[in-house]
Amino acid sequence: MNLFDKGYISSIGTTGFENSDPSGTYQTLQTGAPRQVNWLKSYLQTVPAGAPIIISTHIPMVTAFYTYADESPSLFKHQALSTVNTREILALLTGHNVIAVFQGHTHVLEQVEHNGIQFITGGAVSGNWWHGLHLGTPEGYMIVHVENNTVRTEYKTYGFHTVSPENTY
Repeated sequence: MNLFDKGYISSIGTTGFENSDPSGTYQTLQTGAPRQVNWLKSYLQTVPAGAPIIISTHIPMVTAFYTYADESPSLFKHQALSTVNTREILALLTGHNVIAVFQGHTHVLEQVEHNGIQFITGGAVSGNWWHGLHLGTPEGYMIVHVENNTVRTEYKTYGFHTVSPENTY
C-alpha cells in the first residue's frame, strides 16, 4: 500500500485491484496530481502481461452523465463530474488487460464501454441523497462477480423508503 500518494493496490486471486483518490476529495487523477499519474504508470509496469486489472476511482473517467442530467456540462466540465485527464489515463491503460473501471460520485447506475473497457458507475446507498430515485437509480449497492477475466454486476436495492421523496428521472 502506498499511502504517500493514497493509491492502493490489492490482489484477489490473480486479479489486481487499483484504487486512486489522492486527496480524498474531488481531485482523483486530476492534472494537479502528477505524482498519482506517475504512481499509476509505475504500477502498470509491474503488472505481468495479460494479468486482469480492475481500477476503482471516485470521480468517473468515462461517463454519459452529461447527456441525461439536467445540469449543463459547461458548468461542471472537468470540475467534479469527470476526471480532467481521462485521455492521459486511457493512454496509460492501453495494452493492459483492464477488465473494468469502477467509478462513483454521480449516484447513477450506468455502464459505458470504451475501447473494450467497462466503465461502471455503481449508484449509491443514498440514492438521491436519501430522497428517493436519482435520475432513475434507487438507493442500493452493487455486487460484483469476477470470473475468467469477466466482470458481471448486480445492483440490489434494500427497501429504503424516504419520508420526503424528491425523485428525479
